[in-house]
Amino acid sequence: MSNPFTPDIRLQQLALTQSEVCVRQIASKFGGQADYSDAAVVAREAALNMLRLHIPIGKPSQQQIAGFASIFGSYLGETYCRNHGGIWGTQDGGVALRTGS
Repeated sequence: MSNPFTPDIRLQQLALTQSEVCVRQIASKFGGQADYSDAAVVAREAALNMLRLHIPIGKPSQQQIAGFASIFGSYLGETYCRNHGGIWGTQDGGVALRTGS
């Protein structure tokens, strides 16, 4: 039995904070801009692919990988929310993003 979606303002604030960390990381590490546009998401795919290719070389810890996943996931979710509508919350014991109206 699925638990219903529950909006969570704390998750919204955390996602916003994490997405801003991502914006700063993109600027400092990749020299790019992340402006929450759909076009910027396409550019972020290249950065994520580069990170994926360097995992065997850099040997990041699971904690570092989880950190990147959190900030990039927050950025992608925030971009979607801003451009297409959505709200952060919880469902089935995990973080969820409800889209649409």
